[in-house]
Amino acid sequence: MDISVSANVVLTMFFLVTVGFVARKLNIIDESLSKRLSNLILCIAQPFLLISSLVNVEYSKQNLKEGAFIVLLSLVLHIVAAAFGFLCSAPLKDKQEKQIFQYASMFENAAFYGFPVLAAIIGPKGVFWGAFYCISFNILSWTYGLYILGKANPEIKINVKKIFINFGTIPSLIGILIYVLQIPLPKPLLSTMDYLGGLSTPISMLIIGGVLAKLPYKKLFTNIKVYWLCLCKLIIFPAIIGAAVILFKLPEQIALFTLLMAAMPTAATTTVFAEKYDIKPEYAALGVGIATVFSVATIPLVIYVFNLVK
Repeated sequence: MDISVSANVVLTMFFLVTVGFVARKLNIIDESLSKRLSNLILCIAQPFLLISSLVNVEYSKQNLKEGAFIVLLSLVLHIVAAAFGFLCSAPLKDKQEKQIFQYASMFENAAFYGFPVLAAIIGPKGVFWGAFYCISFNILSWTYGLYILGKANPEIKINVKKIFINFGTIPSLIGILIYVLQIPLPKPLLSTMDYLGGLSTPISMLIIGGVLAKLPYKKLFTNIKVYWLCLCKLIIFPAIIGAAVILFKLPEQIALFTLLMAAMPTAATTTVFAEKYDIKPEYAALGVGIATVFSVATIPLVIYVFNLVK
């Protein structure tokens, strides 16, 4: 695989974050607009992104079997990431930072950041797998993810209804239903879903850049705990997963997909939940933002090393 492909994609993400940073400094994006844009992504762009990624792949029993395998793979990968995050958070003394670290280590930016990377490196099949991957992601983030954060804020209660009824799981199930039943959709509707889904990546990157712009410059570069999070999330964990996919001799594309998911930066929902439940939101935002910036270098590096040793 040409390493320049992944480098071009992640550099694009970096430039989008930079634009968001500048826009916030110029007050083009303020606090109110940032929150409205977040709602736009969660309630409109992300659901259509998930649906369109499922319905745009040709139906076959093989594809369906692969999708089911990806759901299981996602579950296993997140369980391993949860154990890894628990171990890596041991040096942290602050209870809230420890729980944010564990959540940030477990959950990756699988859709907003992951889908365009998968599209560029693997193609439509990669995005198709990504939609199935997000099923486990959404269920786990609303269950075990909230359980982790609940240790830092006793007011957090796991809502059983929201585990299965949310803006991530329902669109995924709708997309799977359309795909399995082969429900024909008119081209204008498909194009509309593609356009709306396409809003997810640029807007989410602008928001992350805006969050970074709120922080003092000193905090952007001197928080050792954030660097430790980035080292664990972006280097050590992908190295472990890379060794595992080679050991278990997964098919090349599945192995590459698994490694890419493991190498993704921290999920934007880390900041969303941290702000909502007042659990060190500044630390969470810094972790998400810095990890996203560093991934410009780490994702191509991880893939390059994988190609050398596979």
